[in-house]
Amino acid sequence: MADPNVSAALEILRSIDPERYLTCLYLPENVRGDVASIYTFDAEIRRIPDLVSEPLPGEIRMQWWRDLVASKTVPTDAGPLAANLMDTIIRNELPFETFINYLEARTFDLYHDPMPDTGTYEGYLGETVSTMMQMAALCVGNDRTPELAEACGHAGMAIGTIRLLSRLAIDRNFGKCPLPVQIIDQHGLNMESWLKNDPDDRHLSVVREMLNLTNDHHNKAGSALQSLKNRSRGVFMPLAFVKPLAYKLERSGYSIFDKPITLSPIKRQFTALRAAMFKRY
Repeated sequence: MADPNVSAALEILRSIDPERYLTCLYLPENVRGDVASIYTFDAEIRRIPDLVSEPLPGEIRMQWWRDLVASKTVPTDAGPLAANLMDTIIRNELPFETFINYLEARTFDLYHDPMPDTGTYEGYLGETVSTMMQMAALCVGNDRTPELAEACGHAGMAIGTIRLLSRLAIDRNFGKCPLPVQIIDQHGLNMESWLKNDPDDRHLSVVREMLNLTNDHHNKAGSALQSLKNRSRGVFMPLAFVKPLAYKLERSGYSIFDKPITLSPIKRQFTALRAAMFKRY
């Protein structure tokens, strides 16, 4: 019989992060629930800035999660998502401080502060996307090795960047710029002109440079995966969606500044199936 808490986590994940939901379905049943709990937690935290109009309610919600993780116990009355997460952390002996640091880094998303340079940008994605991928990878049997850290680091950069590029229209509408100002400046723009001017070739040149960065890290992640155990690479399946999204972004032109870019349900299904069959991410 399926664990009702795991089923609940998967249902939440299907509604707010359908790509990761599909990747969980292809994981072995004995690890699916743990990976789903981490992905669902990540998706829930990522959407907080879109659900609040001011930073304070978001800060309160973030603090609730910090207190939960700091308690180091499985709650009995906080809902299946919180219970699943804490149970996963405790059973897999995952470091609590990693989740605390993740929440601290995600606080940046609540504000309109600029991302100053590529070093800060890489650190931000490292503390958020890469660390959650590493936690999921530990749940499926990977050891804590430099090779795993390298694979997760590059994968997080590729996945995190393509995710931010796909939602440029949303962030511009909120008056936010998650991309490094250092790169924007190099293309003759600044924060104000990036956000308020009608998009022109300079905006697209920034996107192209970020896509090149994405492709570079995607390739490096693929190389790093070769050092990991075959049976535990499935957790990296979210990488399979990077190239289809990059291709769609390249073809969408200025429309990426008007609406978020997503894959169709059929394309998602096909991408996940192909990745599962051929183990190519």
